[in-house]
Amino acid sequence: MHAHRSASRERRAQGTTAFALAVAVVVALAVPAWAHAEFPTAPSFGYQPNTAGGTGELGSTPPYAPNSTPTLYLRVPFEQTVPYHGADDTTVDVKVYVPAGWTNPACGAARTLVNNASTKNTDQPGATVAHWTCDVLTVNGQPVLHWSGPQVVPPQTANNSAQFFVFKVTTPAPAVHTTYDGTHGTSGFIVDQIYASGHTQHWIPSPGYRGTPPAGSTTEVSDELARTVGAGPNCTTAAGTISFNPALPKLSSSNNVKTRITATGTLSGCSGAGVTSGHLTFTSTNTNVGNCKTLLTYKSTTSTTGTETITWNTGKTSTIKVTLGQVHGNSQQTSITGTITAGLFTTSHQTGTLVFTLPSSACTKTGLNAASYKQAGPIQIR
Repeated sequence: MHAHRSASRERRAQGTTAFALAVAVVVALAVPAWAHAEFPTAPSFGYQPNTAGGTGELGSTPPYAPNSTPTLYLRVPFEQTVPYHGADDTTVDVKVYVPAGWTNPACGAARTLVNNASTKNTDQPGATVAHWTCDVLTVNGQPVLHWSGPQVVPPQTANNSAQFFVFKVTTPAPAVHTTYDGTHGTSGFIVDQIYASGHTQHWIPSPGYRGTPPAGSTTEVSDELARTVGAGPNCTTAAGTISFNPALPKLSSSNNVKTRITATGTLSGCSGAGVTSGHLTFTSTNTNVGNCKTLLTYKSTTSTTGTETITWNTGKTSTIKVTLGQVHGNSQQTSITGTITAGLFTTSHQTGTLVFTLPSSACTKTGLNAASYKQAGPIQIR
C-alpha cells in the first residue's frame, strides 16, 4: 500500500517535471534571447563589426589608438514581446552619452541587424533604415548622439527595425592603456533606449557609473559597452645623426646655401602600445637657405618640415609629417612636433626635443655637414 502510493507520487512528480520542462522549452522558444546594448565583435567573422576597442588580450580586439577617429557600431537590442498599436514595439529613440575625453562625435546611420549564414550567424549591421535622423547634442557639457525614427508598420517586423547605430568619435590620449567603463576614475558610454510604447531602457557600463536614468526607466548593466584606448609609446632614448647637403657654411662666412636635411637614428626604452624600440629616418621636404649662423640663431619663424618614418621592433611602421623648430634660449636644441599620417598610431601626435652635438671645429673652422643628436627628454606619441 505504502509502496504503491510512493510509486504513484514518483510517477506524478515525473509527469509534473516533464510538463514543466515542456512549458519551459515552449517559453524559451517564444521569448527572444535577452541581450544588452553593446559594441559587438565576432571572432568567427573577422572580429567584425568592431575590429578594435578591446583590451588587446588573447581573444580580444586591439585597443583603439590614441587620438584616432574609429567608426563604432553600437548594437541596441530589440527585447519587447508585446505588440504596440498592432505592430512590434520597436525602438524609436536612442541617445548615446559620450565619455569625457572622447571628442568630435559624428553621426552615422541607423541600420538593421543581420544574423544568418552570410554573417556566420553573428550579429552584424545590415541595411540603413529609412526615416531615421541623428543629431549631436550637448547635455550638461557632455556630447550626446541622438537618433530618432518611426516604429515599424506591418507587414514589417522587428527584423526591419533599427538595431545598429553607427558613429565616429575621436579617442582620448591616455598616459597608460585605459579601459573606459566608469571604473577607476574613468567615464564610459551610457545608452538610453526608448521603445514605441514609451518603455525606456537605461544601459550603463558598470554598477557604479549610473549617469542620470530617465524617469520611469529600467537600468541595466552592460559591461560590453566598455571601450579601451591604448597609450602611444613613450621612448626614453633617441640617438642618431643629422646631415646637411650641401654643408652649411661656417659662422664667419656670409654665404648662404639651400640645404636639404636628412637624419637616421634609433628609438629605445619605449613603453606602451606594444613596442619597445624603433629605427627612424627623416627627409626634409623644404630646403632651407642659410648657414651655421642662421642654424644657431633663434628665429621663431625658422622651421624645417619633412617626413619621418619609424620602423618599430614589431615590423610595423609609422609615417609622420614632422616640423623641426628652433628652441628659444638653446641654440643646439630642436623641437619635434608631428602627426602620424599612415601606419601604426595613425592620427596620433609626436612630440619631443633633441639636442645636437657638433663635431670639433664644425661651424668655427669648417662648414657643417653632419651632427649627432640625442633626446633632451622623452619622445612621446599621443
